[in-house]
Amino acid sequence: MFLTVHTAAGIIIGETVGNPWLAFLAGFISHFILDAIPHGDNTLITNRPKFAKNTIDLLVKLLIIDLGFLVLIFGALYLEGEILLTWPLIMAVAGTILPDFIQGVYFLTKTKKLEKYFAFHERMHTVMNGLTVSFRTGMIIQFSVLMILLFIIYLI
Repeated sequence: MFLTVHTAAGIIIGETVGNPWLAFLAGFISHFILDAIPHGDNTLITNRPKFAKNTIDLLVKLLIIDLGFLVLIFGALYLEGEILLTWPLIMAVAGTILPDFIQGVYFLTKTKKLEKYFAFHERMHTVMNGLTVSFRTGMIIQFSVLMILLFIIYLI
């Protein structure tokens, strides 16, 4: 899932869990639950964990677009007063995006200590009996999940 989707889940967790450390833990766990939903990145990147330069370029472009949407959507929510920057919210969001940053450290460094983590994180993407979807279908799924999460944010 894109960081935007994980962040939306983190906001919901942060707004409902009062303890920052529990919010962080719940956010961290939620990352893997969301990653279990087929979302198209397995078909986008086929040469894991050895990325070719064109794959790295694609990932950087997707990250920039994702971060742009993240800032726009959640900046608007903040400015509209829908969310408040509390410690539980900040910690939950940090927990939701940390797994992808750890994954990125592994991709860049191939640190042996992170190999089991990398394998676990990758396995979570196919936990639904290996079900995969195309990148296009994955974008529709991610957009749908994001819209549901944003609706929940407006409700709480």
